[in-house]
Amino acid sequence: MIQVNSRAEFSLPFRDVEALWNATHNLRDRLLIKCLYFLGLRRFEAVNLRVGDLFLDKLLAGLS
Repeated sequence: MIQVNSRAEFSLPFRDVEALWNATHNLRDRLLIKCLYFLGLRRFEAVNLRVGDLFLDKLLAGLS
């Protein structure tokens, strides 16, 4: 079930995020899912990310 707060934002339960993660095999999409969920980024924040904004060694360590 999607949870909605007073600012009209929502979050998916972890099991739904995990299902998205398991269904995705593309590295770019996996990184996007990880950034959106675990870093709490909004869609427009994720779109504006640049490689220099990320600590890729830490993000990639959890992909295997």
